[in-house]
Amino acid sequence: MNKILLVGFVFIALFAACQTQTSDAEVKEVGSPERAVDSAPSYDKEVAALLDKGKGRTSYHYAFNYKVMDEFGNYRVKADYEVFVKNDKVKKVYIAPVKLNKEVFYDNVYLDNAAKTALVTCVKTGSLCSPAYKKVYTADYEAEELPFTAVELLEKVPLDAQVTGTSALYGRSASIIEYGSERLYVDTYFGLPLKHEVYKVEGDQEIILEESTFTRLSVDAKDGDVTVPKDFVMVE
Repeated sequence: MNKILLVGFVFIALFAACQTQTSDAEVKEVGSPERAVDSAPSYDKEVAALLDKGKGRTSYHYAFNYKVMDEFGNYRVKADYEVFVKNDKVKKVYIAPVKLNKEVFYDNVYLDNAAKTALVTCVKTGSLCSPAYKKVYTADYEAEELPFTAVELLEKVPLDAQVTGTSALYGRSASIIEYGSERLYVDTYFGLPLKHEVYKVEGDQEIILEESTFTRLSVDAKDGDVTVPKDFVMVE
């Protein structure tokens, strides 16, 4: 009798265990499937921190020089002027007056990147500026448009970029970001470029093909820096 009862208890226990396992399996089958982990590519953390700091800048100022090596191995200066940026508006200040036509020279350019317009005037004292002094003329926007701004240069950095070192440059501290055959020196405080290089390597020699520098960097451009003064006269 005791043997029969023992066999019965064992059977009941095994049956209950099987039912529990079946229920667990059913729950796993009808439950929500696990979501796949988002594996979208992203910047290295150190690179991302620098770029995010700079890309958020909407007001900044620098002295800009941009040169490119020609087919004969000589550098040609493509840009050499001071730049003020405030949102969509830009002011360029040339070191020396530039000719607009036979009689008119200018040294200040006011660009509206949203409206695609360019206005020019001359504010330096001297014979070249006197015909256009505090007079405003319309100029060709495409001819005066910047090749790129400091922030636009940051936006071109690819996801595989890496920080490869640090450097002291123009009295400031910079992190060096490299990608492909390009090297970007980024101000560690402002997150804006101090220098950008495009290069090639021939044997054991590195040759700079393009170089742009951003000196006297600051983030204090104001509306008045990028707006034509109210007392200037527009010439039709």
